[in-house]
Amino acid sequence: MIRLRKCSGCRALARFLLLVLVAAGLDGCSAAKFGYNHAERLLSWKIDDYVDLEREQKTQLHQALAPLLAWHRASQLPRYADWLDRIALAVEAGEVSAEQVESWFESGDEFGVTIYEKAVPVFERLLPTLSEAQVRQIGEELERKLDKARKDQFRDDGDDPLVYRQRALKNNFKDWFGPLRDAQAARLESWARDTPRVDPQWWFVWRRNWNRGFIVLLTSRQAPDFRARREAFEAAHDTDTDPRLGPALADNRREYSVLISEMLGTLDATQTRHLLRKLRGYAEDCRDLVAQT
Repeated sequence: MIRLRKCSGCRALARFLLLVLVAAGLDGCSAAKFGYNHAERLLSWKIDDYVDLEREQKTQLHQALAPLLAWHRASQLPRYADWLDRIALAVEAGEVSAEQVESWFESGDEFGVTIYEKAVPVFERLLPTLSEAQVRQIGEELERKLDKARKDQFRDDGDDPLVYRQRALKNNFKDWFGPLRDAQAARLESWARDTPRVDPQWWFVWRRNWNRGFIVLLTSRQAPDFRARREAFEAAHDTDTDPRLGPALADNRREYSVLISEMLGTLDATQTRHLLRKLRGYAEDCRDLVAQT
């Protein structure tokens, strides 16, 4: 139910920052709190998935991440807690509309944009220090991850894509609502079967173009006008402006908001308590993390 908006531009390197800062802060268990408290180390490990940094680069990164993480804990986690509380109050009041659900997604988008804008200077300072070998490594890793995503999407393991989609959808709602009743599970199966999917080939074409364009961008990483070039790259490669992918993703979100609204209207008392406990538990986790500052 809670998701982050897709990322573009230099977000290939910043994406995990969003995941750690938001997901680790909203995972409702002591292990996740431990992860959030060690986010700087986790971020460094994840960046290592894309490129092997030299000692000086790692030092620079650590020095930049510490204030960024402190800013996020102090200023952003309280916003997430308030947001979760508002969702919980709406659920408790009943009759949540699709428009309300879509507004929750929009708030999540705003959180992601805020983090991204704050994180960009960190990577703007790091990127010019990359060597040619490191840029090649990033390009190879981006392509490797794309190939893996393609195999997962088209279920090369022989699993039926529709069955996989239905199972993933039911597991997502089960996590939030608790055990599903037969009618609820059947509705999710029919929604996954009957709702048009975003053509994955569109995304793969967009992503491949993005990967290649990003590596071209990095060839100018030491240019005086690199920031302007980066911003132009982001504008040209934003999924929202893609003539096929942008409208399809917007339609998908509207359809999913309708589904969530509909499913919320089917909750029994036990499922409602389960959902409220999770939402308010996550909000409490956010505030606990702020108190640890």
